[in-house]
Amino acid sequence: MKRLEKYPFLIRVIKQWPDRLKKAGIRQNELATLTDISEVTISNTITLKNKNPKLSTIKRIEDVLHSKGV
Repeated sequence: MKRLEKYPFLIRVIKQWPDRLKKAGIRQNELATLTDISEVTISNTITLKNKNPKLSTIKRIEDVLHSKGV
């Protein structure tokens, strides 16, 4: 299974999430509700502790951010 460090572009996208969430006025617990992803998974993904996040997790978070215009 490939790890996140193999995809530097995804790391750049994920590192932008805290600023984008702030601009959208969304907290991590709200994001968890909107995406139906656990707060722990979201936190571990945002902080890059999760070295192998599912692409579906990244997509669901990106979909919410795009829907909020950020």
